[in-house]
Amino acid sequence: MNRKKKRGPNIIDVIILLALILGIAGAVVRFYTTREEEPTDTVTLSIEATGVDASLLHALEKGGDLYLEDGVYLGRLASDSVSASPSMLYGTDERGHLFASPSTLLYDVRAKVDCDGRFTEGGFSLPRGRHLAAGQTLDVSTRYLKTEILLLGIEKN
Repeated sequence: MNRKKKRGPNIIDVIILLALILGIAGAVVRFYTTREEEPTDTVTLSIEATGVDASLLHALEKGGDLYLEDGVYLGRLASDSVSASPSMLYGTDERGHLFASPSTLLYDVRAKVDCDGRFTEGGFSLPRGRHLAAGQTLDVSTRYLKTEILLLGIEKN
């Protein structure tokens, strides 16, 4: 019987093994090292929600969190900033004259929201890249309420 002498690993095998080990080590190091966070600006957003049902006014409680429709955190309602006034209902009387009457069921709510993000040339960006600008309407939600708000202004703190 002719037996062949067993040889050690080939140089190509060693190079492939080293490249694999270095790749895994690099992935582990990158995963566990923290990147520096981009500097953020703290701002106050002035908002208005119109036609909020009177039974849901408690949903806009001071210190409550607001989220955009896609689940992105917008900010926290600033303390002592939520004010509500009856919505105005407009109609015409039997002679065709226009009249306005305050609603007993619907309210217009103005509030301020404390928010973190970055100022950009055209407005303000949230940490996940969502752009905000004055005059924009946004669908937002709290724990108990979904509504549309108008972004009235952005003030740097």
